[in-house]
Amino acid sequence: MAKGHGPVNNNKARACMKNYETIFKGAIDPKIKEAYTECVVFDRALLITWLNTLTTDSIKISLGIYDQDFVNTYPTAKHNRLTAFLTPFNSIPQKSNVLSAPDPDAVPPNDDPLDNTFNLGTLTP
Repeated sequence: MAKGHGPVNNNKARACMKNYETIFKGAIDPKIKEAYTECVVFDRALLITWLNTLTTDSIKISLGIYDQDFVNTYPTAKHNRLTAFLTPFNSIPQKSNVLSAPDPDAVPPNDDPLDNTFNLGTLTP
């Protein structure tokens, strides 16, 4: 395991999550409040299956807000909501695939068939 990676104290992690919630929900801009997402839940079996296809040594978790074009392509996504995208990551630059499609076997329209997207976890609240 890389230096600095690994389990952390649950209470300290929950305090950080609470800090995020307080700051995000306390925002003045209504778009920020609308985008608030407590967490994204991924199906364990689908996630493990996807992870087992990777040839990289790490994954990167990036945050994004669903735009209308994404929602038009993936109707289960919630417009203007914050989500997490899991992307294979390696120290050697290479083409990466984003974990984001509703069906891991489906090739999203207009996407390179080598791109395996798989994000649409359950957003809460």
